[in-house]
Amino acid sequence: MEVALESGWSRLSPAAARAFQRRWQEVNKAERQELQATPLIRKLEHLDALLTSIPVLEYDREGREAEKESVRQVWAKLRQNYQSKASDL
Repeated sequence: MEVALESGWSRLSPAAARAFQRRWQEVNKAERQELQATPLIRKLEHLDALLTSIPVLEYDREGREAEKESVRQVWAKLRQNYQSKASDL
């Protein structure tokens, strides 16, 4: 397993990997316990807030779609340039 460090890429020792995995297992366990302890009314309030926010989130859908298309075009140009330079080698 590799981990990004300030000095670049380095190998993660097996002991460090196990410790990392244990920490996340503890986080997941705590999250499950918290969700189980949350009253149903609170969960329904959260669901209502999410459903209420849908129109707000879709407000600028056309603008986001146009931006996505612009990004796709940039990536297509980059891919084309990379492939043409790779074929020149």
